[in-house]
Amino acid sequence: MPSAEERLQAQLSALVGAAVDRVVQQHGLPADTLLNQLQAAQLEASQLRQELAELQAVDDAELKRLWSVIVDLEKKCARLQQENTQLHAAPAALPAPAGTTPGKSAQAAAAAARSPSAEQQQEWKRKRLQQQLESARADAAAARSMAEEQLAEASTALSAAAEQLQTLQQQFDQQAAELAAVRQQAEEEAAARTAAEEAQRQLQERVEQQAAELAAAQQEAAQLRARQAAIAATLGTSAAPPVEAAIVDVPPVAAGSGAAAAPVAGGAVAGAPGAAAVAHLLQDFKQQIEASLRAELANISAVVQQHSQMPHGRRSLSPSVAQAALPARGSPEGQQHQEQPAEPPQAQQAPAAEQQGKAQPAGGAASAAGAAGAADVSHATPLQQRLEHWRQVAAAHADDEQGDPPSQLPFSVDKDADPEDVVKQAAAGQLPFCCPPCRAVFESEGDYLAHQTVPDHLLKCRQLFTAYTGNVISNDSTLNVIKTGDKPTVQRALGPYAHCCLACGRVLKLDDFLHHSLGKTHLSKVAMQLKAAAARSKRQKVAGGGSKAAGGGS
Repeated sequence: MPSAEERLQAQLSALVGAAVDRVVQQHGLPADTLLNQLQAAQLEASQLRQELAELQAVDDAELKRLWSVIVDLEKKCARLQQENTQLHAAPAALPAPAGTTPGKSAQAAAAAARSPSAEQQQEWKRKRLQQQLESARADAAAARSMAEEQLAEASTALSAAAEQLQTLQQQFDQQAAELAAVRQQAEEEAAARTAAEEAQRQLQERVEQQAAELAAAQQEAAQLRARQAAIAATLGTSAAPPVEAAIVDVPPVAAGSGAAAAPVAGGAVAGAPGAAAVAHLLQDFKQQIEASLRAELANISAVVQQHSQMPHGRRSLSPSVAQAALPARGSPEGQQHQEQPAEPPQAQQAPAAEQQGKAQPAGGAASAAGAAGAADVSHATPLQQRLEHWRQVAAAHADDEQGDPPSQLPFSVDKDADPEDVVKQAAAGQLPFCCPPCRAVFESEGDYLAHQTVPDHLLKCRQLFTAYTGNVISNDSTLNVIKTGDKPTVQRALGPYAHCCLACGRVLKLDDFLHHSLGKTHLSKVAMQLKAAAARSKRQKVAGGGSKAAGGGS
Protein backbone atom coordinates (compact mmCIF):
# COMPACT_ATOMS: atom_id res chain seq x y z
CA MET A 1 0.00 0.00 0.00
CA PRO A 2 1.56 3.36 -1.01
CA SER A 3 2.37 5.85 1.71
CA ALA A 4 0.89 9.35 2.05
CA GLU A 5 4.04 10.92 0.60
CA GLU A 6 3.87 8.69 -2.47
CA ARG A 7 0.22 9.58 -2.98
CA LEU A 8 1.02 13.30 -2.74
CA GLN A 9 3.82 12.91 -5.27
CA ALA A 10 1.51 11.07 -7.64
CA GLN A 11 -1.18 13.76 -7.30
CA LEU A 12 1.40 16.52 -7.89
CA SER A 13 2.69 14.77 -10.99
CA ALA A 14 -0.84 14.32 -12.32
CA LEU A 15 -1.70 18.00 -11.70
CA VAL A 16 1.49 19.20 -13.40
CA GLY A 17 0.88 16.96 -16.39
CA ALA A 18 -2.75 18.05 -16.71
CA ALA A 19 -1.79 21.74 -16.48
CA VAL A 20 0.89 21.30 -19.12
CA ASP A 21 -1.48 19.48 -21.46
CA ARG A 22 -4.21 22.11 -20.96
CA VAL A 23 -1.85 25.01 -21.67
CA VAL A 24 -0.53 23.27 -24.77
CA GLN A 25 -4.06 22.60 -26.04
CA GLN A 26 -5.35 26.11 -25.34
CA HIS A 27 -2.33 28.10 -26.53
CA GLY A 28 -0.70 25.76 -28.96
CA LEU A 29 1.07 28.08 -31.43
CA PRO A 30 3.63 26.38 -33.72
CA ALA A 31 7.16 27.75 -33.88
CA ASP A 32 6.58 30.02 -30.88
CA THR A 33 9.27 30.78 -28.31
CA LEU A 34 7.03 30.39 -25.27
CA LEU A 35 5.68 27.11 -26.62
CA ASN A 36 9.25 25.81 -26.97
CA GLN A 37 9.96 26.90 -23.40
CA LEU A 38 6.81 25.18 -22.22
CA GLN A 39 7.74 21.95 -24.00
CA ALA A 40 11.25 22.13 -22.50
CA ALA A 41 9.79 22.68 -19.02
CA GLN A 42 7.41 19.78 -19.57
CA LEU A 43 10.30 17.51 -20.63
CA GLU A 44 12.37 18.63 -17.65
CA ALA A 45 9.48 17.98 -15.28
CA SER A 46 9.02 14.52 -16.79
CA GLN A 47 12.73 13.77 -16.34
CA LEU A 48 12.61 15.00 -12.75
CA ARG A 49 9.63 12.80 -12.03
CA GLN A 50 11.41 9.80 -13.58
CA GLU A 51 14.60 10.46 -11.58
CA LEU A 52 12.57 10.86 -8.42
CA ALA A 53 10.81 7.57 -9.05
CA GLU A 54 14.13 5.80 -9.66
CA LEU A 55 15.66 7.36 -6.56
CA GLN A 56 12.68 6.35 -4.48
CA ALA A 57 12.91 2.80 -5.82
CA VAL A 58 16.65 2.60 -4.99
CA ASP A 59 16.11 4.11 -1.54
CA ASP A 60 13.26 1.73 -0.80
CA ALA A 61 15.38 -1.30 -1.80
CA GLU A 62 18.36 -0.08 0.25
CA LEU A 63 16.16 0.62 3.27
CA LYS A 64 14.60 -2.81 3.00
CA ARG A 65 18.05 -4.45 2.79
CA LEU A 66 19.40 -2.47 5.75
CA TRP A 67 16.29 -3.20 7.73
CA SER A 68 16.68 -6.94 7.06
CA VAL A 69 20.33 -6.73 8.17
CA ILE A 70 19.26 -4.95 11.34
CA VAL A 71 16.62 -7.58 12.01
CA ASP A 72 19.17 -10.39 11.47
CA LEU A 73 21.66 -8.71 13.78
CA GLU A 74 19.04 -8.26 16.47
CA LYS A 75 18.10 -11.92 16.18
CA LYS A 76 21.76 -12.92 16.37
CA CYS A 77 22.30 -10.70 19.42
CA ALA A 78 19.31 -12.24 21.13
CA ARG A 79 20.59 -15.72 20.38
CA LEU A 80 24.09 -14.90 21.66
CA GLN A 81 22.68 -13.39 24.83
CA GLN A 82 20.69 -16.53 25.39
CA GLU A 83 23.78 -18.68 24.86
CA ASN A 84 25.78 -16.47 27.21
CA THR A 85 23.16 -16.85 29.89
CA GLN A 86 23.19 -20.58 29.48
CA LEU A 87 27.00 -20.66 29.67
CA HIS A 88 26.99 -18.68 32.92
CA ALA A 89 24.56 -21.09 34.46
CA ALA A 90 26.35 -24.27 33.23
CA PRO A 91 29.59 -24.30 35.40
CA ALA A 92 27.71 -23.90 38.64
CA ALA A 93 25.27 -26.68 37.88
CA LEU A 94 27.76 -29.30 36.64
CA PRO A 95 29.55 -31.50 39.35
CA ALA A 96 33.30 -32.11 39.31
CA PRO A 97 34.39 -35.10 37.20
CA ALA A 98 35.01 -38.41 39.03
CA GLY A 99 38.57 -39.38 39.71
CA THR A 100 39.81 -35.85 39.70
CA THR A 101 42.61 -35.29 42.14
CA PRO A 102 43.35 -32.07 43.87
CA GLY A 103 46.60 -31.67 41.93
CA LYS A 104 44.85 -32.11 38.62
CA SER A 105 42.13 -29.76 39.62
CA ALA A 106 44.74 -27.14 40.52
CA GLN A 107 46.43 -27.58 37.16
CA ALA A 108 43.09 -27.26 35.42
CA ALA A 109 42.36 -24.12 37.40
CA ALA A 110 45.75 -22.67 36.44
CA ALA A 111 45.14 -23.52 32.79
CA ALA A 112 41.71 -22.01 33.00
CA ALA A 113 43.24 -18.90 34.57
CA ARG A 114 45.74 -18.58 31.73
CA SER A 115 43.13 -19.04 28.94
CA PRO A 116 40.13 -16.67 28.60
CA SER A 117 37.08 -18.00 30.16
CA ALA A 118 33.94 -18.76 28.23
CA GLU A 119 32.23 -15.82 29.88
CA GLN A 120 34.93 -13.45 28.65
CA GLN A 121 34.69 -14.92 25.20
CA GLN A 122 30.94 -14.44 25.24
CA GLU A 123 31.39 -10.88 26.46
CA TRP A 124 33.85 -10.12 23.70
CA LYS A 125 31.59 -11.69 21.17
CA ARG A 126 28.64 -9.69 22.48
CA LYS A 127 30.62 -6.45 22.26
CA ARG A 128 31.62 -7.19 18.68
CA LEU A 129 28.02 -7.90 17.78
CA GLN A 130 26.92 -4.74 19.55
CA GLN A 131 29.44 -2.70 17.57
CA GLN A 132 28.28 -4.31 14.34
CA LEU A 133 24.69 -3.56 15.27
CA GLU A 134 25.46 0.09 16.03
CA SER A 135 27.42 0.41 12.80
CA ALA A 136 24.53 -1.09 10.84
CA ARG A 137 22.10 1.26 12.54
CA ALA A 138 24.34 4.25 11.76
CA ASP A 139 24.58 3.18 8.13
CA ALA A 140 20.80 2.80 7.97
CA ALA A 141 20.29 6.27 9.52
CA ALA A 142 22.77 7.81 7.08
CA ALA A 143 21.04 6.12 4.16
CA ARG A 144 17.66 7.31 5.39
CA SER A 145 18.95 10.87 5.85
CA MET A 146 20.45 10.85 2.36
CA ALA A 147 17.18 9.58 0.91
CA GLU A 148 15.24 12.31 2.71
CA GLU A 149 17.64 14.98 1.40
CA GLN A 150 17.29 13.69 -2.15
CA LEU A 151 13.52 13.61 -1.75
CA ALA A 152 13.53 17.23 -0.51
CA GLU A 153 15.69 18.30 -3.47
CA ALA A 154 13.32 16.56 -5.87
CA SER A 155 10.32 18.23 -4.22
CA THR A 156 12.03 21.63 -4.52
CA ALA A 157 12.76 20.98 -8.19
CA LEU A 158 9.15 20.00 -8.78
CA SER A 159 7.93 23.17 -7.03
CA ALA A 160 10.24 25.30 -9.18
CA ALA A 161 9.01 23.53 -12.30
CA ALA A 162 5.40 24.12 -11.23
CA GLU A 163 6.10 27.84 -10.63
CA GLN A 164 7.83 28.13 -14.01
CA LEU A 165 4.89 26.38 -15.62
CA GLN A 166 2.47 28.81 -13.96
CA THR A 167 4.54 31.76 -15.17
CA LEU A 168 4.50 30.39 -18.71
CA GLN A 169 0.75 29.90 -18.48
CA GLN A 170 0.28 33.52 -17.39
CA GLN A 171 2.42 34.69 -20.30
CA PHE A 172 0.38 32.57 -22.67
CA ASP A 173 -2.88 33.98 -21.27
CA GLN A 174 -1.58 37.52 -21.70
CA GLN A 175 -0.49 36.81 -25.27
CA ALA A 176 -3.86 35.22 -26.01
CA ALA A 177 -5.66 38.31 -24.65
CA GLU A 178 -3.47 40.63 -26.74
CA LEU A 179 -4.05 38.47 -29.81
CA ALA A 180 -7.81 38.56 -29.21
CA ALA A 181 -7.70 42.35 -28.86
CA VAL A 182 -5.71 42.66 -32.09
CA ARG A 183 -8.13 40.38 -33.90
CA GLN A 184 -11.11 42.34 -32.59
CA GLN A 185 -9.53 45.62 -33.67
CA ALA A 186 -8.82 44.15 -37.11
CA GLU A 187 -12.43 42.99 -37.40
CA GLU A 188 -13.70 46.42 -36.34
CA GLU A 189 -11.40 48.12 -38.86
CA ALA A 190 -12.60 45.75 -41.59
CA ALA A 191 -16.22 46.49 -40.64
CA ALA A 192 -15.50 50.23 -40.69
CA ARG A 193 -13.88 49.94 -44.12
CA THR A 194 -16.83 47.93 -45.39
CA ALA A 195 -19.27 50.51 -44.03
CA ALA A 196 -17.25 53.35 -45.56
CA GLU A 197 -17.15 51.61 -48.93
CA GLU A 198 -20.91 50.95 -48.77
CA ALA A 199 -21.61 54.59 -47.86
CA GLN A 200 -19.31 55.74 -50.65
CA ARG A 201 -21.09 53.46 -53.12
CA GLN A 202 -24.51 54.74 -52.03
CA LEU A 203 -23.32 58.33 -52.29
CA GLN A 204 -21.93 57.66 -55.76
CA GLU A 205 -25.27 56.19 -56.80
CA ARG A 206 -27.06 59.27 -55.46
CA VAL A 207 -24.61 61.54 -57.31
CA GLU A 208 -25.15 59.62 -60.54
CA GLN A 209 -28.92 59.78 -60.03
CA GLN A 210 -28.79 63.53 -59.43
CA ALA A 211 -26.57 63.94 -62.50
CA ALA A 212 -29.06 61.96 -64.58
CA GLU A 213 -31.94 64.08 -63.28
CA LEU A 214 -29.94 67.22 -64.01
CA ALA A 215 -29.22 66.07 -67.56
CA ALA A 216 -32.91 65.25 -68.07
CA ALA A 217 -33.91 68.69 -66.77
CA GLN A 218 -31.39 70.40 -69.03
CA GLN A 219 -32.62 68.39 -72.01
CA GLU A 220 -36.21 69.30 -71.23
CA ALA A 221 -35.25 72.95 -70.86
CA ALA A 222 -33.50 72.81 -74.23
CA GLN A 223 -36.65 71.33 -75.76
CA LEU A 224 -38.72 74.14 -74.26
CA ARG A 225 -36.33 76.75 -75.62
CA ALA A 226 -36.46 75.09 -79.05
CA ARG A 227 -40.27 75.12 -78.98
CA GLN A 228 -40.23 78.74 -77.91
CA ALA A 229 -37.88 79.65 -80.78
CA ALA A 230 -40.02 77.68 -83.24
CA ILE A 231 -43.20 79.48 -82.11
CA ALA A 232 -41.49 82.86 -82.38
CA ALA A 233 -40.19 82.03 -85.84
CA THR A 234 -43.63 80.80 -86.98
CA LEU A 235 -45.57 83.83 -85.75
CA GLY A 236 -43.03 86.43 -86.77
CA THR A 237 -43.08 90.01 -85.43
CA SER A 238 -46.09 92.31 -85.06
CA ALA A 239 -46.19 96.01 -84.19
CA ALA A 240 -49.88 96.23 -83.45
CA PRO A 241 -50.87 97.41 -79.95
CA PRO A 242 -51.98 94.74 -77.51
CA VAL A 243 -55.64 94.02 -77.18
CA GLU A 244 -56.75 93.40 -73.57
CA ALA A 245 -59.86 91.45 -74.57
CA ALA A 246 -57.79 88.90 -76.46
CA ILE A 247 -55.77 87.78 -73.39
CA VAL A 248 -56.72 84.27 -72.35
CA ASP A 249 -55.62 82.40 -69.25
CA VAL A 250 -52.75 80.01 -69.95
CA PRO A 251 -51.69 77.73 -67.08
CA PRO A 252 -48.04 77.97 -66.01
CA VAL A 253 -45.94 75.35 -67.73
CA ALA A 254 -43.62 73.31 -65.60
CA ALA A 255 -40.28 71.95 -66.67
CA GLY A 256 -41.72 68.46 -66.93
CA SER A 257 -44.64 69.47 -69.18
CA GLY A 258 -42.71 70.55 -72.26
CA ALA A 259 -44.63 68.12 -74.49
CA ALA A 260 -47.88 69.96 -73.80
CA ALA A 261 -46.48 73.46 -74.39
CA ALA A 262 -46.91 73.53 -78.17
CA PRO A 263 -50.57 72.35 -78.26
CA VAL A 264 -51.57 74.92 -75.67
CA ALA A 265 -49.81 77.68 -77.54
CA GLY A 266 -51.33 76.54 -80.82
CA GLY A 267 -54.82 76.56 -79.34
CA ALA A 268 -54.30 80.05 -77.97
CA VAL A 269 -53.07 81.36 -81.28
CA ALA A 270 -55.96 79.78 -83.14
CA GLY A 271 -58.48 81.40 -80.79
CA ALA A 272 -56.94 84.90 -80.90
CA PRO A 273 -58.89 87.53 -82.90
CA GLY A 274 -55.77 89.17 -84.30
CA ALA A 275 -51.98 89.46 -84.53
CA ALA A 276 -51.83 91.84 -81.53
CA ALA A 277 -53.57 89.33 -79.28
CA VAL A 278 -51.23 86.61 -80.49
CA ALA A 279 -48.17 88.76 -79.76
CA HIS A 280 -49.40 89.60 -76.28
CA LEU A 281 -50.25 85.96 -75.62
CA LEU A 282 -46.83 84.88 -76.85
CA GLN A 283 -45.12 87.39 -74.55
CA ASP A 284 -47.14 86.14 -71.57
CA PHE A 285 -46.40 82.54 -72.45
CA LYS A 286 -42.70 83.39 -72.81
CA GLN A 287 -42.57 84.98 -69.35
CA GLN A 288 -44.28 81.96 -67.80
CA ILE A 289 -41.82 79.58 -69.46
CA GLU A 290 -38.89 81.69 -68.24
CA ALA A 291 -40.27 81.76 -64.68
CA SER A 292 -40.76 77.99 -64.74
CA LEU A 293 -37.26 77.43 -66.08
CA ARG A 294 -35.75 79.74 -63.45
CA ALA A 295 -37.59 77.88 -60.66
CA GLU A 296 -36.50 74.50 -61.99
CA LEU A 297 -32.89 75.61 -62.45
CA ALA A 298 -32.85 77.17 -58.97
CA ASN A 299 -34.26 73.92 -57.55
CA ILE A 300 -31.61 71.81 -59.27
CA SER A 301 -28.87 74.28 -58.27
CA ALA A 302 -29.90 74.09 -54.61
CA VAL A 303 -29.89 70.29 -54.70
CA VAL A 304 -26.48 70.15 -56.37
CA GLN A 305 -25.05 72.74 -53.97
CA GLN A 306 -26.37 70.82 -50.99
CA HIS A 307 -24.78 67.59 -52.20
CA SER A 308 -21.52 69.35 -53.00
CA GLN A 309 -21.38 70.74 -49.42
CA MET A 310 -22.43 67.60 -47.56
CA PRO A 311 -20.86 67.78 -44.07
CA HIS A 312 -20.11 64.11 -43.62
CA GLY A 313 -16.81 64.11 -45.42
CA ARG A 314 -17.81 61.63 -48.13
CA ARG A 315 -17.16 62.11 -51.84
CA SER A 316 -18.83 65.34 -53.04
CA LEU A 317 -20.06 66.28 -56.49
CA SER A 318 -17.44 67.09 -59.07
CA PRO A 319 -17.11 70.76 -60.12
CA SER A 320 -18.40 69.99 -63.61
CA VAL A 321 -21.63 68.50 -62.26
CA ALA A 322 -22.06 71.29 -59.69
CA GLN A 323 -21.59 74.02 -62.29
CA ALA A 324 -23.89 72.34 -64.81
CA ALA A 325 -26.91 73.33 -62.72
CA LEU A 326 -26.30 77.04 -63.35
CA PRO A 327 -27.02 78.70 -66.75
CA ALA A 328 -23.95 79.47 -68.82
CA ARG A 329 -23.02 83.11 -69.34
CA GLY A 330 -23.20 82.93 -73.14
CA SER A 331 -26.32 80.74 -73.36
CA PRO A 332 -29.78 82.19 -74.16
CA GLU A 333 -31.14 81.35 -70.74
CA GLY A 334 -28.08 82.95 -69.14
CA GLN A 335 -28.65 86.15 -71.09
CA GLN A 336 -32.34 86.11 -70.19
CA HIS A 337 -31.41 85.56 -66.54
CA GLN A 338 -29.07 88.57 -66.68
CA GLU A 339 -31.48 90.84 -68.57
CA GLN A 340 -34.63 89.86 -66.67
CA PRO A 341 -35.06 91.95 -63.49
CA ALA A 342 -35.26 90.06 -60.24
CA GLU A 343 -38.81 89.24 -59.27
CA PRO A 344 -40.06 89.46 -55.69
CA PRO A 345 -39.84 86.22 -53.69
CA GLN A 346 -43.64 86.07 -53.53
CA ALA A 347 -43.85 86.01 -57.34
CA GLN A 348 -41.37 83.15 -57.53
CA GLN A 349 -42.89 80.99 -54.78
CA ALA A 350 -46.12 80.17 -56.65
CA PRO A 351 -44.55 78.70 -59.83
CA ALA A 352 -41.91 76.93 -57.73
CA ALA A 353 -44.53 75.39 -55.43
CA GLU A 354 -46.67 74.29 -58.37
CA GLN A 355 -43.62 72.90 -60.13
CA GLN A 356 -42.61 71.04 -56.94
CA GLY A 357 -46.10 69.49 -56.71
CA LYS A 358 -46.12 68.41 -60.38
CA ALA A 359 -42.63 67.06 -60.93
CA GLN A 360 -40.59 66.66 -57.74
CA PRO A 361 -37.12 65.17 -58.37
CA ALA A 362 -36.51 61.67 -57.01
CA GLY A 363 -33.66 62.78 -54.80
CA GLY A 364 -35.25 62.06 -51.42
CA ALA A 365 -34.99 64.38 -48.46
CA ALA A 366 -32.10 66.35 -49.99
CA SER A 367 -34.16 67.27 -53.08
CA ALA A 368 -37.11 68.30 -50.91
CA ALA A 369 -34.81 70.49 -48.82
CA GLY A 370 -33.36 72.04 -51.98
CA ALA A 371 -36.85 72.77 -53.37
CA ALA A 372 -37.85 74.41 -50.09
CA GLY A 373 -34.87 76.76 -50.30
CA ALA A 374 -35.20 77.49 -54.03
CA ALA A 375 -37.33 80.62 -53.43
CA ASP A 376 -34.23 82.75 -52.97
CA VAL A 377 -30.88 81.11 -53.73
CA SER A 378 -29.00 84.26 -52.74
CA HIS A 379 -29.89 83.60 -49.11
CA ALA A 380 -28.48 80.79 -46.89
CA THR A 381 -29.02 77.19 -48.00
CA PRO A 382 -31.20 74.89 -45.89
CA LEU A 383 -28.10 73.06 -44.67
CA GLN A 384 -26.55 76.30 -43.45
CA GLN A 385 -29.82 77.21 -41.78
CA ARG A 386 -29.87 73.86 -40.00
CA LEU A 387 -26.25 74.30 -38.94
CA GLU A 388 -27.08 77.70 -37.48
CA HIS A 389 -30.07 76.25 -35.66
CA TRP A 390 -28.01 73.37 -34.26
CA ARG A 391 -25.33 75.76 -33.09
CA GLN A 392 -27.95 77.80 -31.28
CA VAL A 393 -29.20 74.61 -29.59
CA ALA A 394 -25.64 73.71 -28.55
CA ALA A 395 -25.01 77.24 -27.26
CA ALA A 396 -28.14 76.98 -25.12
CA HIS A 397 -26.39 74.21 -23.12
CA ALA A 398 -23.43 76.38 -22.11
CA ASP A 399 -21.90 76.38 -18.63
CA ASP A 400 -23.44 78.60 -15.99
CA GLU A 401 -21.81 81.61 -14.36
CA GLN A 402 -20.02 79.42 -11.81
CA GLY A 403 -18.55 77.31 -14.62
CA ASP A 404 -20.67 74.23 -13.90
CA PRO A 405 -21.94 72.24 -16.90
CA PRO A 406 -25.68 71.87 -17.61
CA SER A 407 -27.75 69.00 -16.25
CA GLN A 408 -27.94 67.47 -19.73
CA LEU A 409 -25.66 67.74 -22.76
CA PRO A 410 -27.18 68.59 -26.17
CA PHE A 411 -28.31 66.14 -28.85
CA SER A 412 -28.87 63.17 -26.55
CA VAL A 413 -30.56 60.00 -27.83
CA ASP A 414 -32.50 57.21 -26.22
CA LYS A 415 -30.41 54.42 -24.72
CA ASP A 416 -32.14 51.91 -27.01
CA ALA A 417 -31.53 53.93 -30.19
CA ASP A 418 -29.95 52.20 -33.18
CA PRO A 419 -26.43 53.64 -33.60
CA GLU A 420 -26.36 52.82 -37.32
CA ASP A 421 -29.55 54.82 -37.83
CA VAL A 422 -28.08 57.78 -35.93
CA VAL A 423 -24.88 57.69 -38.00
CA LYS A 424 -26.88 57.49 -41.24
CA GLN A 425 -29.02 60.48 -40.24
CA ALA A 426 -25.88 62.48 -39.46
CA ALA A 427 -24.38 61.50 -42.81
CA ALA A 428 -27.60 62.60 -44.57
CA GLY A 429 -27.52 65.99 -42.85
CA GLN A 430 -30.59 65.27 -40.69
CA LEU A 431 -28.55 65.27 -37.45
CA PRO A 432 -25.51 67.40 -36.65
CA PHE A 433 -21.90 66.31 -36.29
CA CYS A 434 -21.82 67.57 -32.72
CA CYS A 435 -19.39 67.09 -29.82
CA PRO A 436 -21.72 67.05 -26.78
CA PRO A 437 -18.95 67.58 -24.15
CA CYS A 438 -17.66 70.71 -25.95
CA ARG A 439 -21.13 71.78 -27.24
CA ALA A 440 -19.67 72.34 -30.70
CA VAL A 441 -21.31 71.67 -34.10
CA PHE A 442 -19.12 71.02 -37.14
CA GLU A 443 -19.86 71.40 -40.84
CA SER A 444 -18.25 68.13 -41.90
CA GLU A 445 -17.32 64.76 -40.51
CA GLY A 446 -13.64 65.52 -41.09
CA ASP A 447 -13.82 68.53 -38.75
CA TYR A 448 -15.69 66.40 -36.20
CA LEU A 449 -13.05 63.65 -36.33
CA ALA A 450 -10.16 66.11 -36.11
CA HIS A 451 -11.75 67.66 -33.01
CA GLN A 452 -11.73 64.29 -31.21
CA THR A 453 -7.93 64.40 -30.84
CA VAL A 454 -7.66 68.00 -29.58
CA PRO A 455 -6.21 68.19 -26.01
CA ASP A 456 -8.89 70.67 -24.92
CA HIS A 457 -11.60 68.17 -25.92
CA LEU A 458 -9.95 65.36 -23.92
CA LEU A 459 -9.54 67.65 -20.89
CA LYS A 460 -13.20 68.69 -21.15
CA CYS A 461 -14.30 65.03 -21.13
CA ARG A 462 -12.31 64.42 -17.93
CA GLN A 463 -13.75 67.51 -16.23
CA LEU A 464 -17.33 66.59 -17.16
CA PHE A 465 -16.83 63.01 -15.95
CA THR A 466 -15.69 64.33 -12.56
CA ALA A 467 -18.54 66.86 -12.42
CA TYR A 468 -21.27 64.30 -13.26
CA THR A 469 -19.94 61.32 -11.24
CA GLY A 470 -17.62 62.71 -8.56
CA ASN A 471 -14.93 60.22 -9.64
CA VAL A 472 -11.66 60.76 -11.50
CA ILE A 473 -10.19 59.04 -14.59
CA SER A 474 -6.52 58.14 -14.21
CA ASN A 475 -3.97 59.90 -16.42
CA ASP A 476 -2.11 56.72 -17.40
CA SER A 477 -2.86 54.42 -20.32
CA THR A 478 -5.22 52.23 -18.26
CA LEU A 479 -7.81 55.05 -17.81
CA ASN A 480 -9.08 53.42 -14.64
CA VAL A 481 -11.93 55.10 -12.75
CA ILE A 482 -10.71 56.24 -9.32
CA LYS A 483 -13.54 56.52 -6.79
CA THR A 484 -12.91 59.56 -4.62
CA GLY A 485 -16.06 59.35 -2.54
CA ASP A 486 -17.01 62.93 -3.46
CA LYS A 487 -20.52 63.81 -4.52
CA PRO A 488 -21.19 65.03 -8.08
CA THR A 489 -21.15 68.80 -8.44
CA VAL A 490 -23.94 68.66 -11.06
CA GLN A 491 -27.24 66.82 -10.71
CA ARG A 492 -27.95 65.16 -14.04
CA ALA A 493 -31.40 65.30 -15.61
CA LEU A 494 -33.60 62.27 -15.11
CA GLY A 495 -34.41 60.05 -18.06
CA PRO A 496 -32.81 57.35 -20.22
CA TYR A 497 -30.48 59.82 -21.91
CA ALA A 498 -27.49 58.58 -23.87
CA HIS A 499 -25.18 59.84 -26.61
CA CYS A 500 -23.97 58.30 -29.86
CA CYS A 501 -20.29 58.21 -30.81
CA LEU A 502 -20.45 58.98 -34.53
CA ALA A 503 -16.88 57.77 -35.06
CA CYS A 504 -17.38 54.30 -33.52
CA GLY A 505 -21.14 53.89 -34.03
CA ARG A 506 -21.95 53.15 -30.36
CA VAL A 507 -24.75 54.44 -28.09
CA LEU A 508 -23.52 54.86 -24.50
CA LYS A 509 -24.71 56.39 -21.25
CA LEU A 510 -23.31 59.80 -20.41
CA ASP A 511 -20.54 58.66 -18.05
CA ASP A 512 -19.63 55.73 -20.31
CA PHE A 513 -19.66 58.08 -23.32
CA LEU A 514 -17.20 60.46 -21.64
CA HIS A 515 -14.95 57.57 -20.59
CA HIS A 516 -15.15 56.09 -24.10
CA SER A 517 -14.09 59.38 -25.70
CA LEU A 518 -10.71 59.07 -23.93
CA GLY A 519 -10.14 55.40 -24.83
CA LYS A 520 -7.41 54.05 -27.07
CA THR A 521 -9.91 52.19 -29.27
CA HIS A 522 -11.90 55.36 -29.99
CA LEU A 523 -8.83 57.44 -30.79
CA SER A 524 -7.38 54.73 -33.05
CA LYS A 525 -10.63 54.56 -35.03
CA VAL A 526 -10.66 58.34 -35.34
CA ALA A 527 -7.08 58.31 -36.63
CA MET A 528 -7.91 55.54 -39.10
CA GLN A 529 -10.94 57.41 -40.45
CA LEU A 530 -8.96 60.66 -40.75
CA LYS A 531 -6.29 58.81 -42.70
CA ALA A 532 -8.89 57.28 -45.01
CA ALA A 533 -10.53 60.70 -45.53
CA ALA A 534 -7.16 62.24 -46.41
CA ALA A 535 -6.51 59.46 -48.92
CA ARG A 536 -9.95 59.98 -50.50
CA SER A 537 -9.38 63.72 -50.72
CA LYS A 538 -6.03 63.14 -52.36
CA ARG A 539 -7.56 60.77 -54.90
CA GLN A 540 -10.33 63.28 -55.65
CA LYS A 541 -7.78 66.04 -56.21
CA VAL A 542 -5.80 63.82 -58.54
CA ALA A 543 -8.97 62.83 -60.42
CA GLY A 544 -10.12 66.47 -60.59
CA GLY A 545 -6.74 67.55 -61.95
CA GLY A 546 -6.88 64.80 -64.57
CA SER A 547 -10.38 65.79 -65.70
CA LYS A 548 -9.37 69.46 -65.92
CA ALA A 549 -6.34 68.54 -67.98
CA ALA A 550 -8.48 66.43 -70.28
CA GLY A 551 -10.99 69.30 -70.66
CA GLY A 552 -8.22 71.75 -71.49
CA GLY A 553 -6.76 69.38 -74.07
CA SER A 554 -10.11 68.92 -75.76
